[in-house]
Amino acid sequence: MSNELETDNGTLVNKIDDLENILDHVDAYICTKDSQGKYTYANQKFCELFNHSLTEIIGADDSKFFDAEKLNDLIANDLLVVKEGQTIEREECHVMTGTGEYRDFISIKKPLTGSDGSITGLLAVFTDNTQLKLREVLIDKHHDQLLQNQKVLHQLTKETIFDKKRALNKIISIDAVNLQIQRSSVWLLNDDGSTLTCIALYDQGRLFNEDNILEAKDYPRYFAVLNDCGFISVEDAQSHPATSEFSENYLKPLGITSMLDVPIRMHEKVIGIVCHEHVGKNRTWTPGDEEFAKSIADICAQVFLEEKRKQTKNQLKISKQQLQNVIDGAQLGYWDWNYRTGEQVVNNRWLAMLGLSKSHIQNHVSDWDSRIHPDDKQRLIETVEAHIQSGENYVAEFRMLHTDGHWVWIQGSGAVVEYDKETQEPIRLCGTHQDITERKNIDVELNEYKNDLEKLVTERTKELESARNEAEKSNQAKSEFLSSMSHELRTPMNAVLGFSGLLATDTQSPLTEDQLESVELIIEGGEHLLNLIDDVLDLSEIESGHSVVNIETVDINALINKIQFLIQSQAEKQGITIENIVAADCAFKIQADKKKLKQVLLNFCSNAIKYNSENGVLTISCAKTPENKLRLSVSDTGKGVPESSFPGLFEAFNRLDKANSNIQGTGIGLNICKQLVKQMGGEIGVFQNPDKGLTFWVELDETIHSDKVLA
Repeated sequence: MSNELETDNGTLVNKIDDLENILDHVDAYICTKDSQGKYTYANQKFCELFNHSLTEIIGADDSKFFDAEKLNDLIANDLLVVKEGQTIEREECHVMTGTGEYRDFISIKKPLTGSDGSITGLLAVFTDNTQLKLREVLIDKHHDQLLQNQKVLHQLTKETIFDKKRALNKIISIDAVNLQIQRSSVWLLNDDGSTLTCIALYDQGRLFNEDNILEAKDYPRYFAVLNDCGFISVEDAQSHPATSEFSENYLKPLGITSMLDVPIRMHEKVIGIVCHEHVGKNRTWTPGDEEFAKSIADICAQVFLEEKRKQTKNQLKISKQQLQNVIDGAQLGYWDWNYRTGEQVVNNRWLAMLGLSKSHIQNHVSDWDSRIHPDDKQRLIETVEAHIQSGENYVAEFRMLHTDGHWVWIQGSGAVVEYDKETQEPIRLCGTHQDITERKNIDVELNEYKNDLEKLVTERTKELESARNEAEKSNQAKSEFLSSMSHELRTPMNAVLGFSGLLATDTQSPLTEDQLESVELIIEGGEHLLNLIDDVLDLSEIESGHSVVNIETVDINALINKIQFLIQSQAEKQGITIENIVAADCAFKIQADKKKLKQVLLNFCSNAIKYNSENGVLTISCAKTPENKLRLSVSDTGKGVPESSFPGLFEAFNRLDKANSNIQGTGIGLNICKQLVKQMGGEIGVFQNPDKGLTFWVELDETIHSDKVLA
């Protein structure tokens, strides 16, 4: 009997050990307490969180780990669990860890019962909610900024524009304050796009309206981008290809680091820009900043439209005055119509309006009737007949045919001046013709400006609504924006790289060492940006389902030698040693898309160089797996990441703790690799090296089949 008891106890101990081992590997913080609030168990993650051993935790209470202001709430919730048997589904707490870092957690607390059903304590499971909290803060901040932007824009659009200079000064002042920038300015582009003239400048609280001029011949790259799309958003303006031309004589002396230039458009044409300049540490312009800047540019466009409207209005006023002078000088067309006989007498001014002379007319009402525009005739006849019936004067606008074939707009007015005394039928009508063609043309132009302004307001309203929706659907907006901008950037970037390459290799007019170094920096930055563009395009292509994978037989040795050659220069610059441990006579062949597999391995190697330790080692290897697959591996000796973060490595735009580091990257390379390997029918993964660093690997079939295409 005692042997059986010992066996049962041993089995129970083993099961408890197994359970504790399982809990130690769960991605959660787990603990238990007795009915007095004393800790009776904590898994490994809980111990690591507070930097205490299990022995130190058991027997302690919450006062050992939590701030006094939070302690009462925690104890109250514990009592609800152990005294009343309630389950606390969501308890939020702000915890200072053993390293002094504050983190946010959500916990669930449930009662523990003994064999007799009585409550003996509680079980608590904590989940780290820190990142979610941070994202919520960022979303709230972005939402508040969007509301502030909309409020400012709404106020600006309500302003009455009396003077262009004052209006622009107010706009750029509000623009600078709202975006928290030091400089904001408005520049007008001439008709042929060769010069920019600054007409309003806000500089750290001061306003200037001097006409500073930039010429395309001095800044060809900037003007090329300006005349192409007009939109320039750069974090490092002193080195960006589009703006680096300003660096020595303008940006550096003024301390300007980041620029955001937005086009001012009228009738689909770029007429100028609103330039935003940030002084100090490099600034990344947010989508909210860019949308606000676009709205500011549109409001500036409204100012210019209003100026044009005023000019047109003044021209109309002048035209009206001219017409008044004509009236005062008796220069109106005059007609006298015998209603009974149809006979009509007109003056020379009436004839001149239509390019006629006395010899061209029959002195009959048909001289008038036959020249009226078909679309106007019935309406005009009805107007005259209604006037005759009512006895009131009439005024009507209609078109009459000029002898050279064009239509002249006439404002005709008339009245019955003589009636038959017996029948009261009209005998004679008299009236005037006034040529209003010029006024009609101006009305059409004003209407066009009005329609353009309404269209502009409608478009901007839709864009503001779209911006709000984009804030709520950031992933969709991000994908669309990156895909669109990537295509737009590729062409000018290829041009920059092409011309830079020609400069660097020009043997007839070789560059100086300083010039060559600058050109090499341009090439290096351009190639990096082009790689980022390619990554974005690859991701967009894959997500849209348009990616095609061509399967063929690939020689492993030749592929790895090619990759080693491609990364050698980058590795040497970083002081990284490359070890290719694939045998020179290796005969392994793999079934894959050669281009896509090379892209995957180059990404592995590029990451291994960027995230390696100083004077680290990059190792390339190939081995056969028990499943008759070939595994290609790239290892580094860097710091690595915790195993719990491995899934995040393959998430798009997730750079883990490197997002704010000085290491360049977008966080989409490994996501693209994962999808490409999946399309090739392979597997991808990562593991921690025994000593330090990570190893990324990809497995594909060694078996050779006939070539095929996988969509």
